[in-house]
Amino acid sequence: MDRIARHVCALYCDNYQIFYAIHRHETHDHIHFVMNPVNYRNGRKYAGKKKDYYDLQKWVGTYLWNQYRMRLQTVSE
Repeated sequence: MDRIARHVCALYCDNYQIFYAIHRHETHDHIHFVMNPVNYRNGRKYAGKKKDYYDLQKWVGTYLWNQYRMRLQTVSE
């Protein structure tokens, strides 16, 4: 789980402060990310849209399957 979280953080850490926490809830491991949406290099706010979130979710799902044969469980809105 730590490796996965580090990969995701690496996508944003060049420009944004981001950290994560891993915990187990019942039988499922979870990773939570917190990101400061203000770019610490130029002061601009992260302009990401929902599509960015879904693209990241797809990337994580593919990574989990290819590396560990694990499926990503998503939560709908």
